Order: sequence, then structure tokens, then C-alpha cells
Amino acid sequence: MGFTNQDMNVSAPRLFTDAFMAHYVYYMATMAIDNYRIG
Repeated sequence: MGFTNQDMNVSAPRLFTDAFMAHYVYYMATMAIDNYRIG
């Protein structure tokens, strides 16, 4: 069980830009730190 080359299109364009992903990771890390501090 798992992914094979037939399960994905490796030539498909990216869904998100690098800037968006960097912002998303930063935001999620900030939320994780805040939740750890509260809990």
C-alpha cells in the first residue's frame, strides 16, 4: 500500500508559492508555540 508514479502527476504545476508556504509554516509554528504556552 502506498503511492506509485501512476497515482500522481509529477509534471503538474505547483499549487502554492514558496512565499505562501514560508508564511504558512511561520504561522503554524507561532500557533503551536502559543498553544504550548497556554496549555
